Amino acid sequence: MLTIATSMDALTQRTLLESGLDGRFKFHDINDAISNPDIAEECEGIWVTLFPLVDEALLKYFPKLKFVASPTTGLTHIDVELLKSRKIELFSLQGQSDFLKGISATPEFAWGLMLSVWRKIPLSASQYDGDTSIRTRFSSRQLRGRNVGILGFGRVGKYLFKYANAFEMKTHFYDPYISTNNSDDFPSASNSLEELLENSDIVFVSASVRKSEYSRYPLLNKENISYLKKDSIVINISRGILVDENELAKALREERIFGIGTDVLLREELDNVSDELSPLEIARNDGLNVIITPHLAGMCDDAFFKCCENIARQIIQSK
Repeated sequence: MLTIATSMDALTQRTLLESGLDGRFKFHDINDAISNPDIAEECEGIWVTLFPLVDEALLKYFPKLKFVASPTTGLTHIDVELLKSRKIELFSLQGQSDFLKGISATPEFAWGLMLSVWRKIPLSASQYDGDTSIRTRFSSRQLRGRNVGILGFGRVGKYLFKYANAFEMKTHFYDPYISTNNSDDFPSASNSLEELLENSDIVFVSASVRKSEYSRYPLLNKENISYLKKDSIVINISRGILVDENELAKALREERIFGIGTDVLLREELDNVSDELSPLEIARNDGLNVIITPHLAGMCDDAFFKCCENIARQIIQSK
C-alpha cells in the first residue's frame, strides 16, 4: 500500500478507492501531513491538482518522497526540474494522448466561455432587474460566418475546430509544431501568429506551455495584441503565462477588443504567486466584458475521475 499526501477532496479519494484500486493507496490530507511530521514521513507520494504549488517550500516536509502525481496536462504548478534533480518521479497526463482523446471537458468549457463573452450573457444577467429595455446595452453579433483563430492546434484545438464547423464558422490555426494539412478535416494554417490575430473575430489560446520556450512568453504580448481585430474576443483556456494580462486589459479599456474570457491567471503559476489582483480582475470589477473562472474547465465529475484513475493506474504500473 502506498501512502500519499493529497489535496484531492474526500469524495474523489473514496471513489478512487472503490473503483477497483482498493487496498493500493492510503490517503492523508496534505495539510495534515504538513502540520504533522509523523504523517509526512510516512508519505511516499504527493498528489495535487493545481494546489498547493509543488516547490522547495512543500517538498521540505516530505523526507521520503518518491513521486508526485497531478491529473493535469499543464505542469506550471510543479517545479519539474527540482523533481528531476532529486530523482522524484512525476505522474501526469502529459503524453497520455490516446486516453485524452476521450476527455472533452476543457474544449466544451472553452466554447461555453466564448459564447458567454461574445453574447455578454453573465454581464447582462447580473444587471437585469426586470427592465428588458436594458438589452440594447448588450447587443452582439451572430457567430455564423465569423472567423475563429486557434493558437495551439492540439487536442483541445481540434475539438474547437469541430465546434466551429457546427456553428458554420471559418477556422484558422497557428501552431509551429503542426504541419499544414489541406484536407476538409483540418482548418487553414496561418503563416504567423500576427496573421492569425488580424484575421480572427475570436481567438482561442489553447497552446501547451513548454519549459524550453519560457523566454518567448507571453505569446500574446504588447506588440502583437495590436494586431487583434476591433470587436474581437480572446479566450484563454491554457495557462496565464501565455498572455500579457496588462496589455490585454488595456486593449479592452481602449475599446480595441470586445471582450476577454479566461479560465486561468498568471498568478496561479509557480513563479508568479501573488495576492495582487490581475489587471483582468480589475477590468472585470470595473464592469467591463471580462469573464474569469477558477480554472474550471476540466472539472466535470466524470472526466475528472477518469483522469484521476489514469494517474492511479500509472502509479500502480510503475511499482
